[in-house]
Amino acid sequence: MFTDPNDDPPLIPGIVRRQKLHMLGITVANDFTVSERVQHLTVNSVKSAQTIYALRVLRAHRLKDAALQQVHRSVVVARLLYATSAWHGFTKATDRRRINLLLERAKRYGYCMLINF
Repeated sequence: MFTDPNDDPPLIPGIVRRQKLHMLGITVANDFTVSERVQHLTVNSVKSAQTIYALRVLRAHRLKDAALQQVHRSVVVARLLYATSAWHGFTKATDRRRINLLLERAKRYGYCMLINF
């Protein structure tokens, strides 16, 4: 009696099956990918765009480069590193490439030294 490994176990009455699990600020899909987390962190998100805009405004108000880099580390890099040890192993190559593009863009603008994720 062999079962197909792709078959889901039978439903238990009163328990709802979810496609994603959101815990401690990290969203993990039922296939153990964290692509939604990466999309939330990268340029495609509103929060990321707002942060880049804020850094541009600070530069326009003549905040020194060292201070801009510190703000970038405090906001963007800290957001990227939050719970990284828990979800980094579940990233796909496209997810890592997306994060690296975000960091490369920040380097181009002079907000940080290049860090590869």
